[in-house]
Amino acid sequence: LLRYAEKYYDIPNQLVKVDNFRRVEPKKEIEIWTPEQFNKVMANVKKFEYKVFYTALFYTGARKGELLPTFWDDWDVVNKTLNIDKSISHKVTGGSWMITSPKNSSSVRKIKITDSLAELISQLKIIKQNNKTIGRFTFGDDKPLPETCICRYLTNAAKEADVPVIKIHNLRHSHASLLINQGVSIVAVAKRLGHSSIEQTLNTY
Repeated sequence: LLRYAEKYYDIPNQLVKVDNFRRVEPKKEIEIWTPEQFNKVMANVKKFEYKVFYTALFYTGARKGELLPTFWDDWDVVNKTLNIDKSISHKVTGGSWMITSPKNSSSVRKIKITDSLAELISQLKIIKQNNKTIGRFTFGDDKPLPETCICRYLTNAAKEADVPVIKIHNLRHSHASLLINQGVSIVAVAKRLGHSSIEQTLNTY
């Protein structure tokens, strides 16, 4: 508004003389789980499908909204890769969810997964096939797992395991911190997380 007034009405913009506001409170520390804490929580997750979902979050660093819409063919359990090319939105007027484009172009990526995660995905598929509950979504059936259940089950398992409760998004932060502590380059971490810039990764971690 002040720039507009200066440009069209020659009213001096006094705000240019004022310094930018500075953050005075310390940056809040990100709460994460170590692999030991994560395993302790997983021991209290009763539903196998949810346990696989949480494990995928912890060991891929993918966003919750990136894993929920994955189809079976997004997982290559032979070559141990996961294809991430879509997202899910629950902010839908008149509906519960919809599949959307990823957050940004850098979010479209193919990442390596661990042998143990590939094995869990294979086991999950066999169980669903045997139970005749398999659908197009890896986590769910013909619709993805309910977001409220995902968060509630994780919270309950953490409390039962006597492990500090963290937000489900912090499983992604836990993965990034694990990689950094293992000496993985910040460039590789940024690419794996789908960050649009290395600065975003550095500013977060």
